[in-house]
Amino acid sequence: MSSVDMWSTGCIFAELFLLRPLFCGYSDIQQLQKIIDVIGLPAQEDWPTESPTPYPANWKSGNTLNQLLPNLHQEERDLLLQFLAFNPSKRVSAFEALRHTFLAEQ
Repeated sequence: MSSVDMWSTGCIFAELFLLRPLFCGYSDIQQLQKIIDVIGLPAQEDWPTESPTPYPANWKSGNTLNQLLPNLHQEERDLLLQFLAFNPSKRVSAFEALRHTFLAEQ
């Protein structure tokens, strides 16, 4: 599976708990802001150099995942954050996800 598939898996994983879409923006910028609100502002070195949007250093970084999903156990939260790693090269692979403690115990 590609890293974008793992991102999608993370969105679906969160949406199973939320019972609604995790990121529901109406424009590229609004979508990006919603992502940053949930997972936090990525490190500047993780920002794509080819992005038409410059690194948003002045954007407020919410990291509202705990507010959105307060009942997640630590293992669930950890796996979700690995699915939603901003940098695709740092995102969990399918093999790694299956070996994560949350899924390995199931």
